[in-house]
Order: sequence, then structure tokens, then C-alpha cells
Amino acid sequence: MEELVSVIIPAYNCRSVISRCLESVCGQTYKELEIIVVNDGSEDNTLSVVQEWKARDGRIRLIDQENRGVSAARNAALDMAGGDYITFIDADDFVDSIYVEALYSGLQKNNLDISLCDYYAENGMGQNAKQEGVRRSGAEDFGITRFSRTQGFNYLRYSDILQSVWCKLYRRAAIGDIRFREDIYVGEDALFFASVVQKDPAMGYTNQKLYHYVIHPNSAMRRTFDHKKYTVTTAWENIIKLFRDVPEASRSAGGRYAMQLRDIIIEEYRNPVFRKQYYSDMMRRYRQNLKYLIVSPEVPVIKKLSGAGFVLFTGLYIQMRKIYRKGQGSAAYMAECEGK
Repeated sequence: MEELVSVIIPAYNCRSVISRCLESVCGQTYKELEIIVVNDGSEDNTLSVVQEWKARDGRIRLIDQENRGVSAARNAALDMAGGDYITFIDADDFVDSIYVEALYSGLQKNNLDISLCDYYAENGMGQNAKQEGVRRSGAEDFGITRFSRTQGFNYLRYSDILQSVWCKLYRRAAIGDIRFREDIYVGEDALFFASVVQKDPAMGYTNQKLYHYVIHPNSAMRRTFDHKKYTVTTAWENIIKLFRDVPEASRSAGGRYAMQLRDIIIEEYRNPVFRKQYYSDMMRRYRQNLKYLIVSPEVPVIKKLSGAGFVLFTGLYIQMRKIYRKGQGSAAYMAECEGK
């Protein structure tokens, strides 16, 4: 008999994409699902679209709340969830039909607390030249790589897989009473996952690509810089502290943090408000964490030199980067979004 899996979907102003997400979830080969959608004060007709889906599929549960942010939405769903297993899916993303089945099977067969899968990064229209490569051979084809808090947990090796809460299936007991920090707006999911990992759950990763992460120009990391976006510094500095007794994990977190700081500085360099209020502080934090990129065996030499060159020739570096991105077009954009 299948065990109940709670699928948590925070939704805000996503009427044009929420149906694609819900269709992929309702069509899962694993049927014992509780699908919790949290309408976080949407100002479009997201709520009515979800209500239509709820009328079609009795497994959908709806929370309708005032706009409080994605962390508050996920926390409300966690408090409601009745499943012994939890997975998070963003409303503008979608999943392969065997997503839950494969993660659940991998978790059970390998005696894991958290199973993770790889993902596709796609543009806002869901287009990806590699999409035809999605494996649909079934849950039994789940090849697993095990790692723990102290062995193999490396933010630079596994890139964005360890920075998100999606593309994972958690035993409810592994999460316990951990919740998302509602005062952090960027990096809150990375901090949540790091807090769960701090309890040293058994984790396993497969390179099977079952989650479709859809990138939008108006995502939290791409909107105009403000105090909410600045909370990414709080998130990552807390992550580094969580792993201070695990040198490999702590250094890799510092290296990933440095890369995020550099991306923000590049994106906002011409913004006069950013230059006046945040630039010096962000550069200081980047210099402090650059050493973790330099010493990491996971980072190619050319990227280490590039990281150091960014400090010495910031303006020139940014100009050359923009010229490169313009010349490469969407391919460069997608590569950067995938953390390559």
C-alpha cells in the first residue's frame, strides 16, 4: 500500500502557469498524494484557477492567505501537511510523471531520509534543447549516490541541487519542527535545507532529471535590488555557520556565496542606488569569501583567475561579461542560470 506524500506548492500571481504545474502533479504515477496549494494573496485569478483544479481532483487542498511571502506560504502548508513524506514544487515549475515514484522508490530502497534528483533549467516558455533527454524508463532505474552532512556535501560540486528545496523528497521526520525564516526573501530555501541537513539525515542523489525548473526574468534574484534581495547575505552567512565544524561543506558554502555575490554585483553595477547603499558592503563580503573559490578543487583554474580578476578589474570585467553574454545570446543566459 502506498504511503501518503504531501506535495507543497506556494502560488503567487501565477495564473498563466499554475495549470501546467498542477497537471504534472495530478498526473503522477504515484497516486497517494496530498496536494497543498497555498494562494499567497495573488492579485490575478490564480485562486480561481486552483479552485477549478480542486473541483476536478479531490487530492488538492487549498490555503488562501494574505500575501506574506513564499516562506510563510510553505510554513502554512507544512503545518497542514498530513503525509509522512514531503516534496516542494514551485507553481511555475513542473515535474516528470514519475517524479514522486522515482524519489520515493529511491528513498525506500536505499534507506534514505532525503532523496534528490537532477533537474532541467528552462526558459519561461518551458523550452530546452536538452528536454528530449529526460529519462522516463521508470522508478526501478534509480541510480543513487549517497552522501551525508560530513561526506560529499559540497555546494560547488552539486551546484544548485543543494541550494533549493525542490527536486527532493523528505521523510517528514527529517524536517521535524524546522521552518522557513520569514524574514529572509532570497536564499531562504538554501538555509532551510541546510538546517535540515544539520540533523545529519541519510541523503542520496540521482542524476535522473525529473524536475523542470523554469526561469523567469522577474524571479527574486533578477528583480531590482532592494532590502529584501539583500537578505541573501543573512541566509548564506547562517549556512556557513551551520557547517563551521565540517570544513569541506563550510568552504564550499563560502565559495557558492562568493559566486552569488559576484552575480549580484554584476547585475546591479550600473544601479546608482545599489552603488550608493550596497556596493561596498557586497564587495567586502565577496573578498572575504573569494578564498574559498581559490582553494576549492571543484573550481577550474580559469574560474579562479576570473574570480580574482573581478576584484582587481571590476568595471572592465563586467563590461567584458556583458559583451560575451550579448554575443552568446540565450545559450550564455541559460548556462549562467544553471550555475555553469
